[in-house]
Amino acid sequence: MKKSIRIILALVLAGSMLLPLAACRKTKSTKHTEETISAEDISPDDESTQDTEEAKNQSETQKASPARPSQEEDAYFRSECAELRLEPIPDVEFDTTVFSNSSIVGDRILVNLLVSLKDKSMEEKVLEKNYQTIGDNVYTSLQLFDLTGKNIATIAMDDGCEFMNAFALENGEILVVASKFNDGECKSSPAVFAISPSGEKLRDLTFDVSSNLYGSHVYPMENGNIFIAVEGKLFLFDSEGNLIKENSELTLGPFMNYSEGKWFVAHMAVPSTEIAGFQEVDINTGELLQKYPSNRSISIDLANNTECFVFTEKGILKYLITENMTEPVLSSMNTNLEFTDLKNCQILPDGSMIVLNSVPNIDTGTEETDYFRCDANRMSVARLTRADKNAPEET
Repeated sequence: MKKSIRIILALVLAGSMLLPLAACRKTKSTKHTEETISAEDISPDDESTQDTEEAKNQSETQKASPARPSQEEDAYFRSECAELRLEPIPDVEFDTTVFSNSSIVGDRILVNLLVSLKDKSMEEKVLEKNYQTIGDNVYTSLQLFDLTGKNIATIAMDDGCEFMNAFALENGEILVVASKFNDGECKSSPAVFAISPSGEKLRDLTFDVSSNLYGSHVYPMENGNIFIAVEGKLFLFDSEGNLIKENSELTLGPFMNYSEGKWFVAHMAVPSTEIAGFQEVDINTGELLQKYPSNRSISIDLANNTECFVFTEKGILKYLITENMTEPVLSSMNTNLEFTDLKNCQILPDGSMIVLNSVPNIDTGTEETDYFRCDANRMSVARLTRADKNAPEET
């Protein structure tokens, strides 16, 4: 099967599983709402499901990973929301848009965008604006926004590159991580480059490794070193792309996480894809250190070098790897931000939060079988700040 067909099928299938994430609403916050997310909040209530494997896993999770009690009495937040506004292209009308993979990088947001056109004759103008063709009348583009939702730039990427993640570097630059598939060699490798906050491409990064890095993830360290995690292997490179250390172990996963001031690599349960545990990694030498079990299947925000977050319908929790414990961050009952499945979160030094929310576009007017059309969506960025206890509540 041709590469383009594989890619578009994968994207369409992935798009069909997108859940409504969030929408901004103006409702009254009260001091009588729930103030924490307990372990019971994320366990099933229906006794009929207790015999299922999923229910058993959740029951084990509740025992092994209790939620730490909240230290705040008034933990609700106020929200400010702005929709990400795509820069229009003259004489081009989009039929649908799908905001897919995204990263919060300091005061910038990078989002991978999928679009289709009302009229395919507009294709030439779209391609001139750094969009790529990935299927029949389907195009992809990497877009840079600020936290007000304003479009800053369209980031040019090589053909065959798929955006994976982005990180804010200490020097103010943004490290963009993509995956590039080589049809001829049937291999995939990371395509990594740095851009300025205005979207200007500054330099490419290359890595001295011959392994097939299909499905790999890249993580820059504060000391300039860079990890590449791939199934069964973990590589550490210096800032010039020279190999420092290679670790090989069957259960090593393609994920790393930052928690409590340390970096950890995931170990996967074989043959399951669930995370079985974590192992601390020395960011200077690449040596694997102490292991920590995880008796839960966790879904965490991997973007940025920030803490691990767990998103549930009940709210946002922080996952502490060394304690195998969740700590409540925000209850959905204590905010005027309505959400069901947040995808990205960053806690700022002042305690406020930035979250990305994908909002279904209910105006598509298409049949359910048309997955790309029915999953068309909009994306908004919300800033959540701790409410002033002495201020009057919003109505």
